[in-house]
Amino acid sequence: MTAAAPSAPQSHTVHHDGLDTETRPDQDVNVADGHLPPLTKEETHVLSAAMYNFLSATRRLVEQPIHAMKANQSEIEVLYFVHNHPGVGVSDIARVRFLRVSNVSTTVRVLIANGLLSRASNPDDKRAQMLQVTDTGTQVLDDITERWATLINKITDEMNPDSVRIL
Repeated sequence: MTAAAPSAPQSHTVHHDGLDTETRPDQDVNVADGHLPPLTKEETHVLSAAMYNFLSATRRLVEQPIHAMKANQSEIEVLYFVHNHPGVGVSDIARVRFLRVSNVSTTVRVLIANGLLSRASNPDDKRAQMLQVTDTGTQVLDDITERWATLINKITDEMNPDSVRIL
């Protein structure tokens, strides 16, 4: 696949070993190694506009409850966090996400009551609780991910290809 920007022609190659390599005329870059060249001033402006447009378009989704599960954004955020960090406790979620323990605790109780999370004692510290996403919670996350993918595809299809690449 080749994408060309008027100010900085680029090529993009996916090798059989799965490595993405992106090159610019002034610099060879191996994207898989995490080393990207600094953005040009023009690319930074394109990124800024792309981010604004993307975030504006997705904001409506974030602000709306997911009607199928009647959850708010806080509940979805905690559910995703537990999914990505199985066994985490309420205080850890609060600390890492910069939230109040009481708010996270309330959110966790709602998610448990709705069958999306389960709680078990920590074998290393009987006072601590470990959270896990249930099968129902995983199904809800899969549904949310599908909705987000659909929205992101719709938004990026309407964007300038250079904006999508930089984003």
